[in-house]
Amino acid sequence: DFRLYVGMDELCEGLYMQLNFPLAHTKWNLQGGCGDCCNSCNDCNSCNNGCNSCCTTTTTTTPATTTLKTTPIPAGYMDTVEHGALTPLSTIQKALNGEAIGQKVAMKYGKFFGGCCDSTKLAGIYFDLGYNFYECPDYHLGIYAKVVAPTGTDMGCDTHAQSVFYPTIGDYHWQLGAGISGAAQLYNCDDEHMIDAYLQGYVTHLFDRSQVRSFDLKNGVMSRYMLLKEFKSKTDLTYNDKLYAAIDWTTRKPKVRVDVKGEGLLEFIYRNSCGFAAGLGYNIFGRSKEKICNNCCGDCCNSCFTQSTKVVGIKGCAPVDAPGYTTDGANPGQLINGAKVGNYAVINAHGIGATQSAATAYACGAVDNALDLWNTANPGFVYVNVLTNTAPLADNDPVAAIKKAQESATAPLAIDAGTGVVTTTLAPKLLTDSDIDLCSGAMNGYVTHKIFGHLDYAWEDCDWKPAVYAGAEAEFASCSDKNAMNAWGIYLGGSLSF
Repeated sequence: DFRLYVGMDELCEGLYMQLNFPLAHTKWNLQGGCGDCCNSCNDCNSCNNGCNSCCTTTTTTTPATTTLKTTPIPAGYMDTVEHGALTPLSTIQKALNGEAIGQKVAMKYGKFFGGCCDSTKLAGIYFDLGYNFYECPDYHLGIYAKVVAPTGTDMGCDTHAQSVFYPTIGDYHWQLGAGISGAAQLYNCDDEHMIDAYLQGYVTHLFDRSQVRSFDLKNGVMSRYMLLKEFKSKTDLTYNDKLYAAIDWTTRKPKVRVDVKGEGLLEFIYRNSCGFAAGLGYNIFGRSKEKICNNCCGDCCNSCFTQSTKVVGIKGCAPVDAPGYTTDGANPGQLINGAKVGNYAVINAHGIGATQSAATAYACGAVDNALDLWNTANPGFVYVNVLTNTAPLADNDPVAAIKKAQESATAPLAIDAGTGVVTTTLAPKLLTDSDIDLCSGAMNGYVTHKIFGHLDYAWEDCDWKPAVYAGAEAEFASCSDKNAMNAWGIYLGGSLSF
């Protein structure tokens, strides 16, 4: 903290101003476990990155917790049937960074690993203009106006939203408020030993500010990491062979404000004539929940983000492509091979635009406007759900045992035994801005309590009265409050007075 206090008694008795420039350095990092950082070394014993204590003599340097399942993704679930089954991503890092797989476009926002991990910026520019209407040698009481200019991490650009653990400094809001400041001498023994009490508090309002935020859908927690299907246009609802992470669609630039932020301090300081002082105090800090304007996720924001203009719906567990099979007209209960692809009797692959708007990050949903891609009037053709039939179908498999694929569509439906679906009226459920849960991107309100203490020494005989101090603090929130961290810290400082 760099502070400048200027008394202006010559202009008006009791008038003063104060500037505060808090310079912050912060480092944010998500470690994937000591095994991961040791993986960058060919020899575990040669690690110089602080992970040596975790390294062992085992020949396996990749911990099991970072390895994902290797079961192939069924053909047609994330890509076209012709491409066959897909190999899943191999590590947690790749998965949480949203790397592309199949028809999925690589994720831009909400990545968990990589990117910038430290930053040094001013956390704000604080200006106070105060007036002590009671000012005596042993006490004073006054009020002041507070203005805070936004500095720190630029929330108006989307850089910080690209990583979950991007270092963030400051509020990035203009603030205006007022406070009260007072002090009184509680004890004085011939100016040799003194005890003073200090009381200070303020409240500010954080004005509307355009900030980039990532949101969940109203489908629940973590729905921002679900997959969305893209369609060609609002008039052409044909599946466009692209999948997106929902967070790339729900990252927007709305206006955010905080109605009230406030802080209060009560401190007792002992001083003696030798320049020594010791203080003990209590600080309370709190802020109300952020408010995000309801109409700011429309065109004013969409122009900033390419994906937010896409025509999309929730994929859920619906496949993107399904194989078609022929049946024996004389025995419509069985499959017969058509144009063989291995053991597959695929004669047609149909891009499925089915959506599951009720799906969550943890469970499938029903297909919207579900229409079976199977026509009992023409049993010469059937589609198969690739999620429940991962093995190639053989000759004479009973049709009744097969779960047929569904499309989000309405009648009419026409099926040709040779080419598959001929005509259908597609009806996927498209996402709109009203499906975004604005509360999921807002910081909740919270209150924290801090106890602090410090030791000071001042050279009172010097013209500039230099002083140094050192202290420690512990900050905590209530057990039920998950919106603020418990923290502890130490601090050093100095001052000049002239």
